[in-house]
Amino acid sequence: MKNLLFENANISYAGFDSFLPVLVGTSWIGLAKLEDKDAKELLKVKGVKELSDADFNWYESKVSGEEIAYRSFATIKQDSAQVPHATYSEKPEPKKAGDDAKELINVDVVDVEDPLEEPQPKKSKGKK
Repeated sequence: MKNLLFENANISYAGFDSFLPVLVGTSWIGLAKLEDKDAKELLKVKGVKELSDADFNWYESKVSGEEIAYRSFATIKQDSAQVPHATYSEKPEPKKAGDDAKELINVDVVDVEDPLEEPQPKKSKGKK
């Protein structure tokens, strides 16, 4: 048995069209397992490639048990009382004043020059 990949699932290859169509990305390809004598003839046709078992299993996993693989879209649960395209934020719970109030206020002692006074020129200790 040989694993074959058909590049386009919408056409027949030398009259053979009984492959499994698989959607991979945005392209439809075909997959088939054929006897060696049948596969040998189809491999001569352009657009038919032989696959290893690992590659065939990877493509086959895209089928998900149906004849044609469909993309399943994730659903989002919405609240019917809210506008679907609006963005809502959650209000944080207000903090209660108490022992934590003293931790909110930090006071440090800082020496600051008076901005209204002109700075005094420094006296030089040189000789005159």
